[in-house]
Amino acid sequence: MKCVNCGSTNITDALAVEDDGAYPAGNHKVTTRHGRSRMSKKSDTRLAARVCTDCGFTALFAEDPSALSD
Repeated sequence: MKCVNCGSTNITDALAVEDDGAYPAGNHKVTTRHGRSRMSKKSDTRLAARVCTDCGFTALFAEDPSALSD
């Protein structure tokens, strides 16, 4: 994996996304709703971060992106 900011290959493995306590740790997720009805199936996946240890560029990735597809 290469950093899109500086081109470095010094990228961390997937890291947990946490905050200062506003939400429980590990509950950051991407959510989509299939269809227009309130009763439609809701899909989600947790987020993970990868960080360039040279420039600090950080990218978020869905842990299970296929869960969001139709």
